[in-house]
Amino acid sequence: MFNQTRIIASILGMAISALPIAALAQGGPAPVGVDVVKTEPLTQTSPVIGRLVSRKFGPIAARTSGPVEEVLVGVGDKIKEGDIIARLDVRRQQAEVDLRKSEVAEYQGRIAMANASLRKAQQEMQRMESLRSSAAFQKGRLEDLEQTVAEARGSLAVARAEATSAKASADQAEIELNDSEIRAPFDGVVTIKHVESGAWVNAGQPVVTLLSDQDLEVEAAVPSRIIAGVKSGVVVKIRLGESELYDAVIRAVIPEENPLTRTRIVRAIPDLSAGATLAAGQSAIMMVPIGEPRDVITVHKDAVLNRAGTNLVVLVVDGKAEFRPVQIGDAVGSRFEILDGLAPGDVAVVRGNERLRPGQAVAPTGKKAPSKDEKPAAAKTDSQQKAQGES
Repeated sequence: MFNQTRIIASILGMAISALPIAALAQGGPAPVGVDVVKTEPLTQTSPVIGRLVSRKFGPIAARTSGPVEEVLVGVGDKIKEGDIIARLDVRRQQAEVDLRKSEVAEYQGRIAMANASLRKAQQEMQRMESLRSSAAFQKGRLEDLEQTVAEARGSLAVARAEATSAKASADQAEIELNDSEIRAPFDGVVTIKHVESGAWVNAGQPVVTLLSDQDLEVEAAVPSRIIAGVKSGVVVKIRLGESELYDAVIRAVIPEENPLTRTRIVRAIPDLSAGATLAAGQSAIMMVPIGEPRDVITVHKDAVLNRAGTNLVVLVVDGKAEFRPVQIGDAVGSRFEILDGLAPGDVAVVRGNERLRPGQAVAPTGKKAPSKDEKPAAAKTDSQQKAQGES
């Protein structure tokens, strides 16, 4: 303990001896910038390289066969859901619609004729029944009329069924006609144009390939050894190129492991700033959590001085500078985790600390201590710092 005290005293003496004479002779409190030591959450993470993928991507196919009359889009065009991509020659489809509609009209006429025959047979049967008490009544004739009514009812049922079938065929022809206009099923950008005007396409044949450049998510192959902390709904950080970190919510962890790389695919939905220039396939770094979050004491990096291999922080105590040896842990964004030496609420000097001496009067000009209700900023680990440095 005595040796440690002598070492700290020697270090402080070296710091004082290095000060300019003018600084020591200067009168009045020294203006300094300060920052408050605080507690904030820290989650250890590991950077995993991934990429942006589109949730909506693929070929847009023709739904009916026919010659292409015109293609209205080109590669790179942005289109909206419902926009017409291409039109087919509709003469065959229109002729089919006209034919089916005429058949519907024909069967409607048959229904009307069957109704008329049924009414006539019913009237004759009723007339014969009214003659039961007279000499003009003929039992055989009544039985024949009853048979005629039954046959008329059957003919009406057949006519109605045929009319229903004709109507269905007409509806199918209308669908074929409408399908001659190939429309975009979602907003996106045309990446491939498969056909040109005059080409013949069959049902199911691609016309263009469309990619949604707005509905993007991050896909990363996460090593199985750190997959335990990755679950649906967990918020992680991602980084795109030289841009800042963004939040992303884990949407899915695919329950299939690559036997060669021992990784599993993770999909996350990023909360990206409006107007960001993005592209499917763009590189992205996902900061994968590898441990449970914990609260740590942190201080701004500018508050830490290194003197002869010992880390020191200058605190403002009763208006004077007090040098405090500290033990540093992980980097937390622009701050250091403090394992020993400081407590939350301590006021640390971050500007002008290199020219101070122990016990010197100081006048803080930086930010004040935060209130108890103030929430600290989200923490970043040294793995995130490493990822930023590498990019």
